[in-house]
Amino acid sequence: MFRLVRSQLRRQKGRSAAMALALLASVAAYTVLSATTIHQRTDLVGMVEQNDRGAYDLLVRAAGSQTSIEAKEDLVSPESLTALSEGITLAQWHQIESIPGIYAAAPVAVVGYEVPMLSIPIDLSKYVRSGSSGEVLAVDATQISENGLTKVPAGPTVYLYVTNKPLKGVDGNAETETGVSLCSAPTAAFTPDHPPLLADLACGSTNTVDTYNPKGDQAVESFGSTSGQALPTGMIDITWMFPVLVEAVDPVQEARLSGLSRALVSGSYLGESQQPVDNDVTGATTAIPSGVNSQPFAGSVPPLDKQQFLWTNVPALIAKNSAMQEQLALTVSRLPQQAADAVAAGEDTGRLLNVFKGLHGTPLPAAGQTISAQQGYDMLVKALSTDSIFTPPSEPNAGRELQSYFTASPVTFTPSAVTGGDKTGVAAGTVSNGFGGDLNPVMSAILGLGTNGQDLGDLPDTSVRGMTGHSQTEIGPGQQVAFDIQGTFDSSKLPSASTSLGSVPMQTYSSQSAQGADPASSAALGGQALEPNGNVAGLLSTAPSIITTLSSLSTLEDTGNYQTSGAYNTGIDPDAPISAIRVRLTGDLGIDAASKARLENVAEEIHQRTGLQVDVTMGSSPQPVAVTDPAGNYGRPQLLLSELWTRKGVAALVVAAADEKSLILSWLMLAVCVVFAASATDAAVRGRRSELAVLACVGWRARRLFALILSEVVFVGLAAGAGGCCVALGAEAVSGLPLGPGRALLAIPGTALLAALAGLRPAVRAARSHPGSAVAPAVAAPRARARGVNSLRSLAFAAARRSPGRTVTAALALAVGTGTVVALAGIQGAFHGTVTGTLLGNAAVVQIHASDYAAAAVTMLLGAASVADVIYTGIRERAGEFALLQAVGWPDRALSRLVLCEAALVCWLGAGLGALSAAAVLGVISGGLSGTLLAWTLGTALVAGALALGCAFLPARTLGRLTPSALLAE
Repeated sequence: MFRLVRSQLRRQKGRSAAMALALLASVAAYTVLSATTIHQRTDLVGMVEQNDRGAYDLLVRAAGSQTSIEAKEDLVSPESLTALSEGITLAQWHQIESIPGIYAAAPVAVVGYEVPMLSIPIDLSKYVRSGSSGEVLAVDATQISENGLTKVPAGPTVYLYVTNKPLKGVDGNAETETGVSLCSAPTAAFTPDHPPLLADLACGSTNTVDTYNPKGDQAVESFGSTSGQALPTGMIDITWMFPVLVEAVDPVQEARLSGLSRALVSGSYLGESQQPVDNDVTGATTAIPSGVNSQPFAGSVPPLDKQQFLWTNVPALIAKNSAMQEQLALTVSRLPQQAADAVAAGEDTGRLLNVFKGLHGTPLPAAGQTISAQQGYDMLVKALSTDSIFTPPSEPNAGRELQSYFTASPVTFTPSAVTGGDKTGVAAGTVSNGFGGDLNPVMSAILGLGTNGQDLGDLPDTSVRGMTGHSQTEIGPGQQVAFDIQGTFDSSKLPSASTSLGSVPMQTYSSQSAQGADPASSAALGGQALEPNGNVAGLLSTAPSIITTLSSLSTLEDTGNYQTSGAYNTGIDPDAPISAIRVRLTGDLGIDAASKARLENVAEEIHQRTGLQVDVTMGSSPQPVAVTDPAGNYGRPQLLLSELWTRKGVAALVVAAADEKSLILSWLMLAVCVVFAASATDAAVRGRRSELAVLACVGWRARRLFALILSEVVFVGLAAGAGGCCVALGAEAVSGLPLGPGRALLAIPGTALLAALAGLRPAVRAARSHPGSAVAPAVAAPRARARGVNSLRSLAFAAARRSPGRTVTAALALAVGTGTVVALAGIQGAFHGTVTGTLLGNAAVVQIHASDYAAAAVTMLLGAASVADVIYTGIRERAGEFALLQAVGWPDRALSRLVLCEAALVCWLGAGLGALSAAAVLGVISGGLSGTLLAWTLGTALVAGALALGCAFLPARTLGRLTPSALLAE
C-alpha cells in the first residue's frame, strides 16, 4: 500500500503538488491569521487594562440622584461633581471609609459660586492730549466669550476727565484752585438699595502741582469700583463680574485619590482636620452699606468709632489658572468739548451722566485692547492671597470676605432627536429662576448692585440651572467670613487629572467643554471647542477655583451667617453636606472576573450600608452625547454640542465583543480552509476515476480503495503541513508576530487532520463506486427530450449542467468564501455597533481591524482559487471533448471563451448564492439589513465573481497545450 501511494504521488506530481499547495495555503493562512488575531487580542487587552482605571473605581451619589437618561444609557453626567443635588451625610461617608479594601474615599461638597466684583486698572494716559485744558475720554467694555458668539456689555461706560489745571483733594473729591468741586457725588439723599444712576467718573490733572492724584505706578488690586477715590492721572478701573466655584474636600482623602498635595506651586497644603479660625479685630472702620459687595459708594459715609469685628478665617487653596474662557474688549472714544466744560463747571456725577449720554464721542483708532480671563484671574488671586492696598490696616481680611455666594440646581435634560450622529441625544431645558432676564431685587441686592443692576456681565444670559442666593445676614460690624488662602495649586500637575481613554468625571479640577455636533454648530464655533464663561447658570460648569475643607462647611452653612433667597432654595444641607464620594480600591484591578467580582461586592456593600447610589466607574470611557444648548440672550444661536459623558462598563464590553468576534472569525476561516481543501482533494480524486475503476476491476476491495485515497491525502497533508510550518515561521520572522515554534509545529498534524477530513467524502465515494460507473463519464443522465444548443452561452450552460458535481463543487467553494466575507462585514458592523461611541471603543476598533481585512482577503482568494482548481480539473476530464472540437476546426480562442463562459456561470452563481445567503442569515439574526450592509453584499458578490473569473483565465490558457491526436487516440 505504501509503495503504491508513493508511486501514485510521484507519477502525478502536478496534481499532488496542487493539492499540497492548496492545503499549505489554507493551513498557513489560518495559522498566521489566528496568531495575528491572538496577538492583536493581547494588545487590545493591554490597551484596555492601561485605560480601564481612572482616578477612582466607584462613584457614590445620593439615592435618587441618577437621572433616567443616565440609568437608561449606563452614563454618568459630567456635572455630577459640580451640581448641588441631594446630599450625603458625614456618617455615611465614614461608613464607606470603614469598608475593608478601600484605599481612598474622597468626598466632594459643592459650596457654590462666589461672584466678586473685580476692578481692572486701565491706563489711558497715552491718549490724553498734551496741554489740554480739559477733555473727557469714554471707555466701553464688552465681555466676549463662547468663541466670539456671546458679547455682553460689561457695565456702564466709564469716563475719565483730565485737565492741565492743578487739582487738590478735599473730603474725597477733587477741587480746583478756585474752589470748584469736581467729580462729586450727588447731594440728594438715597438708600443703599436704591442708589441713583451715577456717571462712573475719574478725574486727573497733568499739572505738576497736582495734589489730588496719587503718584507712582499704584495699581488697583481690590475688589469693587474705586469711584470716589483718587486714581493716578490717566487711570480708570473697569469692573468685571468674575465668578469662581467653591468646593470642599477632605484633605487627606483628596491627597490619596488625586494627589492634590503634590500639585501645589506655592504655599502649604490643608491640614487633616483644619477648621476655620475666629479672629477679633478692633479698629477704625468704614461702614459698608447693606447689599454692597466690598465696594463703597461714591458718597462719603461717616466713619464709625472703634468697633469690634469677628472674622472667621476659612482655610482654602486657590487654583493657579482661570477656569473660564473669556476676554474683556475695550473701546475708547473722546467726547466733545461740551462734556469737559460740564465737568469743569462742577456738575455732580448724577447730572453729568445725562450730559454724557447725549453726546457722541470720536473713536480713537488705536485705542482698542483686550484683557484675557487669565489676566483678570491673576489679579483676583493676588487680591485673595494678599491684603488689598486699599484696605485699612484695621481690616486685614477685607477683599477676601465671602459676603455672598450662589448655588445652582442640576441641569434638567430631556431626550431629543438629534442629527449629530451620537447614540444619545438630550436637550437642556431653560429655567426662569436663574439670572437670565430681569434680575429679581433680592438677588440683585446680594450682588451689591441695587435694583439698577448694570454690572452683571454674563449673569443675565440664558439660564439652564436654577440659582439660589446666600448672603451674609449682617454686613458691617459683626460676624464676617473670609477665605484664608494657604496655597496655590496647578491642576495640570495632578496625575489623576490627565485625560485618557478611560477617564472618569474629574470636574473638581477640569472644566467642562464641548465640540459642535453638527456642521452648523461646528461652523458657528469656528471649529473650536466651546468653553465655559461667566454665566454660572449656563450649560457648561467651570472647575472649582477655591477648595476648602469639609470642616469649614459648618461655617458656610450656618444660618446665623448666611440667609437664603431664591425659588430653588438650593444650598448646603447641614445634615448631608457631601455631594459625591469617589472611591478607589486597594491593589491592582483588571478586566478579569475576580476584579469584576471584587468591585461589585464593594459596591453592593456600600449600597447596603448606606442606601446610596453607587456607579462602577472602573472600565468606563468618555462617550460623546449630543446636547442641545438653547440660544443665548447675547447673540449665541442654539447649538448642538457633542459633550463627553462617561459610559460605564466599556472595557469589559470591548474585550467580550472582541473575543466573540475572534471566535467567529476563527471558525469561519477554518470552514473556508476545509471547503477549499475538500474541493482540491475531490478534484484530485475525480481526476483518477479511471485508475480507481481499474483497481476495482482487478479485485481491490472498497476498504482498500478508501484507505488508498485517504493515505495519499494524509501523506500530502503531512508534506503540506511541513511547508505551512516553514511559511508560518517565515511570517513570524518578517512580521514580528509572536507565533512561536510550538504553534508553527502544530500546523503539521493539523494539516494532516484537515486533509483527512477533506478526503473522507472523495474516499467514500471512490470506495462505493461500481467499476463500470467509474469508467463512465461523470455527467448527468441525458434528458428524454434533448434541447438544442445554438450558441456559445447555451453550450457552456449545457456543459455545466451535464457535470453537476463539478459545478456544485466550484460554486460551493466560492459561495463559502463570498459568504464569509459578507459575514465578516456583518460581524464587524455588530462589533463596531457594540463598542464604538466611546473613546476606548473607537481606539479598539482602530487597533484590531487589520487582521479582519486580511481574513476577508484570504477567504476571497481561497474561494477564487477553488473555482480555478475545479475549472482546471474539468479541462483535464474533458480533454477529449476539447480535442474533438479542435479537430473539427474550433480555434483555441473559441475554446477559451467556452471555458470562461462556463466559469463565469459558476462564478456568479457561487458569488451570488454565498452573498445572499450570508445577508439573509445576518438579516434574521439582527432583525433587518442596513443599506450599508446591502451595498457591501452586492459589492462583495461582484468582486468575488470577478476575482474568481480572473483566476479561471489561468486554467483556460492550458487549452492551447492540448495535443488533439494523442487525446483522440485515447
